[in-house]
Amino acid sequence: MKKQFLAVASVISVGVFVTSLAFAAGNTSTTTQSGFANTATTVQTGNNNDAVVDQSDNGNNSEIDQNGDDNMADVTQAGDGIVPGNESLVGQDGANHDATVNQDGFNNTSTVSQLGDGNIADVIQMDGYSNSDVNQDGSGNMAYVTQQGDTVLPGNNSYVDQFGVDNTATVDQNGFNNDSSVNQDGELHEANVTQEDAESISDIDQMGVGNIATVHQSGELFDTIPPSNQSFIVQDGESNQANVTQNGAENLSDVNQDGLANFAYVNQEDKANFADVDQDGEVNDANVTQSGDPDELSIPSNMAFVDQSGPAVLNIANITQVGQLNHATVDQNGKELNFGEIEQWGQSNTAFIDQNSDENDAFVIQGNDLADCNSCDGTVEQNDDGGHIGSIHQEGDGHLAVTTQNGGGNSSFVAQSGSNNVSLITQN
Repeated sequence: MKKQFLAVASVISVGVFVTSLAFAAGNTSTTTQSGFANTATTVQTGNNNDAVVDQSDNGNNSEIDQNGDDNMADVTQAGDGIVPGNESLVGQDGANHDATVNQDGFNNTSTVSQLGDGNIADVIQMDGYSNSDVNQDGSGNMAYVTQQGDTVLPGNNSYVDQFGVDNTATVDQNGFNNDSSVNQDGELHEANVTQEDAESISDIDQMGVGNIATVHQSGELFDTIPPSNQSFIVQDGESNQANVTQNGAENLSDVNQDGLANFAYVNQEDKANFADVDQDGEVNDANVTQSGDPDELSIPSNMAFVDQSGPAVLNIANITQVGQLNHATVDQNGKELNFGEIEQWGQSNTAFIDQNSDENDAFVIQGNDLADCNSCDGTVEQNDDGGHIGSIHQEGDGHLAVTTQNGGGNSSFVAQSGSNNVSLITQN
């Protein structure tokens, strides 16, 4: 019969409490504490588990529970001389997990839960009031969280849930009151979140295989209406990629992709821009660039919508907006090989591209980097058998252009400058 060894050590000295329980053979637990009112509890069941706790200053709490074989947990916490210290909870069930927690500051909380085999979690939290929650169930998942909070204001929150195989999440938050959530279910997903300054929200949900999401948010330190920026990404399918960059305040981006190898890129500068990208199909490409009004508050500077679903295949949509109160929509729903481009320079412009057939090219260009277009309206609709080319170029004020092309293989070109010109074209 296999022998079982039980080792129990309990020490209470100068406000320091240490408990260590080890069941079975070959487990190692090392605890080093200095200061006052620190608490360390380690429970190990299995073989060849290793737990290391190093706590200094005051009021820190560490709990490690290892059940299985060959797991590693390393917790380092340096508290504050006056206020309560940090709290770390590590639970490992399975084999070959690795959890590293390093907290330097006060009132930081880290929770790591690992189930399965061979998951890695690395958490670093500095300053105060930050919270990190890592939940891994599967094998080969990796989570890296770095948070630098504030000594007075609320810190940052990071939530990482990984279910499946070989998923990677990297979260880097530097500022205060930023919120990041990463949920990955499947295989080979990658999520990267960088949040700077204050009060940004990022939410990434990925299902399927091999999707990549990258979010970079630089908020507004003293914006009057939080949150600074919001990014929501949902990807379900295979090899989809979303890249969102927000620099300013009150920007909102919503990306939803379902299918194979779709790509979405959103870049928002200044204040109060809104972008909505919806792609369902294969190898679709959406690019949205928005530069709003740095002084605009609450009212949307620019609004952009891309709908390439249905499912759609090999469509490209590009939207560029510079100014304020511009509205742009590209709808290429359920079709193939369409190209739609909208550029808006100025304010209060409206552009709409609707391509309901295959192999069309559409352009609505309102203004440029040398001359604005204000209160202009451009619409291109292309239907039936496809193969159309529709182009509208507007400079000046108050223009209206509507182009509708039916049948197949029609071409239309409109150029308007000055003010208040009207162009209406229908081709059948």
